[in-house]
Amino acid sequence: MVSLLMGNYWMAVALAYNCEFDKALSLFDKALRINEAAGSLWGISIMKSSISYFVHHFRGDMDASHRMSLEAVHLAEKSGDSISKAMAYASYGSACYGRGHLEEANEYLSRAIEACERANMSSWNASVHFCLGETFFDLGSYEKSKTYYAKAIVILEQNEMFPSWTNLNRLAFARAKARHGEKDIDLRPFGDYVTANKIRLCEGPMSRYIGEVLLAIDERNAPEAEEWVQKALSADHRNGLMLHMGRDFRFHAELLHRRREKHAALEAMTRSTEIFRGCCALRDLQEAEKVMATYV
Repeated sequence: MVSLLMGNYWMAVALAYNCEFDKALSLFDKALRINEAAGSLWGISIMKSSISYFVHHFRGDMDASHRMSLEAVHLAEKSGDSISKAMAYASYGSACYGRGHLEEANEYLSRAIEACERANMSSWNASVHFCLGETFFDLGSYEKSKTYYAKAIVILEQNEMFPSWTNLNRLAFARAKARHGEKDIDLRPFGDYVTANKIRLCEGPMSRYIGEVLLAIDERNAPEAEEWVQKALSADHRNGLMLHMGRDFRFHAELLHRRREKHAALEAMTRSTEIFRGCCALRDLQEAEKVMATYV
């Protein structure tokens, strides 16, 4: 029974990173049912955290991610189990970030870091640091953002885990530097990061981050940034990453607006808002609507 449970769990995680979310959900559900039959509060919490994060959060259903991870927090705290609490805080903090509740995201992701470090959960710890990097990036706190991306890179490198995820953090770090106005960014490895990538989940975000870096460094890089955002749109559509696709359209709208293609920019931003609304990504939606109002 234990081997069946663990087999279902780790296969589900692998499928989620490969963006096969329905297959992953089916296996997570089997593992969840086993824990429910056993009456294991901490086991149920772990599975709900995993479904929230690896399925709903990854593909951009922030309402479902938020609801299920909150259930996981309540179960984990009731059980008192340290591992389930670490995962629940991480998944709930990530869901809060996705919905745009950034202060609450910061609170729970910070709790998750403490819990992950006590339980020596390196993979989850790296993911939490990445999400905090994203949170502070969205808040415009680029120095803090860089600190969390850098820590995620250190954790991943020290534990020799997920080179593709490490490279995604490197690109995120470069994006924060560029947005902060720093110009000492070595662009040469970027193409190699994309070529070496083994995780489908990273394809679109990697491409958009590169485009954002290029544009932030120099507006004359807009044509190359356009090529990268088109790659991001294609990858995120193919992989079913809706929140990322909304952000791709938003960035594409910015590029089109800079080229004074007002109608096309408005269409792209409209598409972005539609996706954010469907994802329940409330802060992204509000920000996109503010920008779109200036296009009319």
